[in-house]
Amino acid sequence: MHTDEILDDTLGDLLTKFDPAARRRFNLSIKHHAGVTGSQANYRNLQFGIDNAQLSEWTLNGRPGRSIFNHSMAVHDGKLYVGTVEGQTNDDKGHVCRYDDGEWTDLGAPWKSNGVTSMASFEGRLHVGVSRVLLHYSGLEPTIAHHIGGKVFRYEDGGWVDRGQILGIDGVNGMVEFRGKLYVSGFYQPGLFRYEGGQEWAAVGSYEGMRPEALAVYDGAIYATGYDAGAVYRYDGESWSHTGRLGDSTQVYGMAIYRGKLHAGTWPKATVYRYEGDNHWVSTGRLGEEQEVMGPNVYNGKLYYG
Repeated sequence: MHTDEILDDTLGDLLTKFDPAARRRFNLSIKHHAGVTGSQANYRNLQFGIDNAQLSEWTLNGRPGRSIFNHSMAVHDGKLYVGTVEGQTNDDKGHVCRYDDGEWTDLGAPWKSNGVTSMASFEGRLHVGVSRVLLHYSGLEPTIAHHIGGKVFRYEDGGWVDRGQILGIDGVNGMVEFRGKLYVSGFYQPGLFRYEGGQEWAAVGSYEGMRPEALAVYDGAIYATGYDAGAVYRYDGESWSHTGRLGDSTQVYGMAIYRGKLHAGTWPKATVYRYEGDNHWVSTGRLGEEQEVMGPNVYNGKLYYG
């Protein structure tokens, strides 16, 4: 099969015979997932899956590094990679770990800041964004580290190559490829930035100064979740627009494309919304009695959210 080198939309099923209600039969798909909170989690990964409505158990696969929590995750070149947040002080550096045959291999700390917060495959290499993660936002002891992030690194020949400091931000949250270019969003400060080569980044702004966070490519544009107004914003490569509010939510997190539609998870009522176009979002329901829903993925023909 063939896919174009430069894309401005997602990829999906090649061959599927699947009953979504009964969860039976098979899917052959290209996993091409961005917007999964901060990372481009899958990039043109071929997957074949059979489902016969069976339930299985979750198994523990160890702890990457000395992580307090794992903030980013992506498949690259057939391996699973995780970016960690490892503490609150100047001595705590976020690491990247690779899952190798049941064990985690530590690939080191790209930078001095305490978190590796986004990942993407780009031009055949794993790229990661680093941040000073303010832990009190996650109900932990406050961050006292002084080392800011806001940098992107490429993994090459067993080491980390600096792709530059992005001015005006101290962390990188979203990361995605769009029309052959790598884009990132700020973690706490507003802004979307495009990689121009070397260590150069171009600022392309945001919608009315709002903070674009998770980034997904869909239907010819970048869609960005937001922490400020319970909305999703659209960047078509030249200008920004508003796609509407998601019910009474105040923050929007991870996105996934399922059965051709863009879905987004929200806070404070853990509701997932589906985009129907023309600035119209439809609720697909609340997940249990939770407050916050973030990480999505499409697996064996079904949409899953954590």
